[in-house]
Amino acid sequence: MDQKTTERYEEFVQHLRKTLGSEEFLQRHRRQPQDFSRQRILTFCTVILFLINMIKRALQDELDEFFKLLEQGPLAQRVVSKSAF
Repeated sequence: MDQKTTERYEEFVQHLRKTLGSEEFLQRHRRQPQDFSRQRILTFCTVILFLINMIKRALQDELDEFFKLLEQGPLAQRVVSKSAF
């Protein structure tokens, strides 16, 4: 990706994270008090961000690479297994 596209993508992801993680968003879309209450590695926001990443390779490879980018680490790590997804 060129620099401008990368910047736009990063802005989009930051906006999406802010929106999906906001208390206002959660309150507006809850039907029951326990909705969106999971405190797991694969939170609602994380799953949405992963899905818009457009998977092209093996699921486990994509998950490892996604969490590498999320955690801004130098190497891909096994944070979750494909069966957790």
